[in-house]
Formats: sequence, structure tokens, C-alpha cells
Amino acid sequence: MLTVKHVGARLKSLNGACIPFPDFMSALQEDIRSSRELITDSELDQLLFDVVLGFHRGGAGTSEFSLVRDAYAFIRDKIGAISESDVLACHSVLHGTSVRSFRGSNVLVGGGGGVRSASYVPPDYGSVPLLMRDWRKYINGICADPIAGIVVGVFRLLQIHPFHDGNGRTARLMLLALMSKYYGARSGVYDVARRMFASGNHELLLSSLRQIRENDWNEAFKILK
Repeated sequence: MLTVKHVGARLKSLNGACIPFPDFMSALQEDIRSSRELITDSELDQLLFDVVLGFHRGGAGTSEFSLVRDAYAFIRDKIGAISESDVLACHSVLHGTSVRSFRGSNVLVGGGGGVRSASYVPPDYGSVPLLMRDWRKYINGICADPIAGIVVGVFRLLQIHPFHDGNGRTARLMLLALMSKYYGARSGVYDVARRMFASGNHELLLSSLRQIRENDWNEAFKILK
């Protein structure tokens, strides 16, 4: 009988992984850095709404969006020195509930008939604290190639699936916080966020999560090409 422990095997450490970055990622990074067009505060609000809520929910209320804005302001200031507690706090603010620890049981993504039919099987819950510690070290160490590091970090957060619910929303918010930290309010940030989390890319994103378990990042980076 297949179980999560069989399919959702332990992930390799990000810090020890040799991840080949395609040439177009460097070009994308330079395009963002050289962009002189800056987005206004109202455009940032629209970006937060579109990426964190709008693309996948078809709209949300004002009170729900205020949680997005608050969570973004909180985690953006933590970039560079994020702790596991910060991630838990951000998730709590974003979802309007108190989350004190990462998930304490196994979960499946997609499908309704168990492990065999799941679109993606996250790692066993027992490995989540160690994986999040590795994730935190990786995110705080991004420097030379931030665009590639950000993409890898956000995909890994989705892959770990540290919470029972709301992992996608937290990952999308984290993407924008990281992009803003390293690139400011440049218009190119929107394009990266739109490409990475457009609703049409959902199946490609799920297949990417399965492939990068074997350190094959081709599908993941293809989303941004």
C-alpha cells in the first residue's frame, strides 16, 4: 500500500543542491533591474490583490484584502532575517487566524482518492520543521542571483506545503515581498508574479513540484520564459 511516506519522500537540502539556472533568467533579472517604470501605491494594491487573491479566487472583499496588505507589510520588513516564527505569523495575519505550528499531519494536493490519485504529495509532516529551517536559511542567503533564488524559494515553499490550508496564498504573498525587497517597486515585478501564478499555469506548477523533487527545475523555470 502506498503512503505519503513512500511518495512524499524527504526533499534534498536547498543549500546543498546544484540548481542549473537557464540563461533567460539572467536576462529577465537585468530587464527588471533596468526598468525605470515604478508602480504607484494604488498599483501595488492592485498587484497584491491580483496575485494573492484575484487570479485564483475571482475577487474578494475589502476586509479580506486588508489582511493581505497587513501580512505583506509584516513579512516585507523581515526579508533577509526571516525566522520560522515570522512565517507562522505572516500566515496567521494573512488568513485571519492564529497558527502556532506547521502542519501536524500528512496532506495531499488535488485528487480525491488518496495518494495514487493526488496531483502532488507533499513530504511527510515529520520532516516539515527541518525543511522549513533549510528554507529559511536559503531565503535569507539570497544575494548574487535574487530572481533565480526567489523562484526556487517560492517553489520550495509550495513543495514543502507547511500548512494544512492556504499554502498557495502565503507563497504568492512571499513572492511579492521578496521581489519588492530585491527590486523595489519596479513594473517588471508584476510581470514575474503574473507569469508564475497565472491560473493557466496551475497544472504546470503542480507537475513542476513533482519534478524538482529530483532536482529537475526545467519545468519550473519554463513558467517564466
